[in-house]
Amino acid sequence: SMSTDLVIFLGVPCSAVSFFLTFIVTSFYTPKHATFVVTSSLVLSVASIILICLLLCTMFPFWYTILSSFTMVAVTVYYVMILWKFIPFAATNLAMSIKGISSNCGIYFIAIVFSTFPFIWTFFTLYVANGSLNSEKMIKPCEEDDPDCAVQYKSGGSEVILWGILLLSLISLYWTCTVMSVSFN
Repeated sequence: SMSTDLVIFLGVPCSAVSFFLTFIVTSFYTPKHATFVVTSSLVLSVASIILICLLLCTMFPFWYTILSSFTMVAVTVYYVMILWKFIPFAATNLAMSIKGISSNCGIYFIAIVFSTFPFIWTFFTLYVANGSLNSEKMIKPCEEDDPDCAVQYKSGGSEVILWGILLLSLISLYWTCTVMSVSFN
């Protein structure tokens, strides 16, 4: 199908490029410039939270949005100020850990394989949720040649069952991804 071809056409090269780019950056650039990497990540965390808060205040110009945005920026700046004195320590740890990881390239492969499991599980959960939405027990099916037909829920409490299935699917997705994340770390 068209979507499968698109995923193969774009997904495989993008995965290969991201793997090699990550390998090159972590093997050659980051160990030599670890202090810059740690410092820039702290500065960019402040810049990104400021940008997010500005967008929130622009989209929702209420007093509590402005107050909560100011609080988030203040907490982030305070956090960065506390961590600033630990930059040399973090940079040394980063450089040493990357040298250790780069000496064993199989770690990159294992990380990529294990990081795809939650991604695949998310698609599987979305597939099941879509199947729940489109099951004949939940909706009145439309004829393909009827342009005015809209999907309608059957009466009799099916909406509650449908939302229950979707809620349980979401909880299952969260729980499974959390367990996989903790297990792989």
